[in-house]
Amino acid sequence: MNIKVTIFTPTYKRFDTLYKTIQSVLEQDYSNIEYIISDDGSPDFPYDDIVKYIECNKPKNIKSYQVLTNEENVGTVKHLNKILKRATGDLFIPLAGDDFFFNKRVVSQIVTRYSLDNFKVLATSR
Repeated sequence: MNIKVTIFTPTYKRFDTLYKTIQSVLEQDYSNIEYIISDDGSPDFPYDDIVKYIECNKPKNIKSYQVLTNEENVGTVKHLNKILKRATGDLFIPLAGDDFFFNKRVVSQIVTRYSLDNFKVLATSR
């Protein structure tokens, strides 16, 4: 199974749990992950700190990452469209900046389930 998974985290103004979100992505056991974090115009987005954190903690299964920022707030729909235009994965998993994966196998389990039945869309919950 070599499906490339793009996990994307849109943010806006709330960063109190963002590092927990990022860490939950970095801990995933799936082998082919692209990670995109994108902020929608927050005045205090900690871009440099996030890049440094990812660089210091990035495992080999995170094949690429992008940290994006909008100069001004464009709203949810335009923001998500911008993220999806930059994504190169075969499967997209949104993960809000105040959410996190509850264990290290979530992405692997989603990919397995997605692959078994050749879904076009798969919605999950915990």
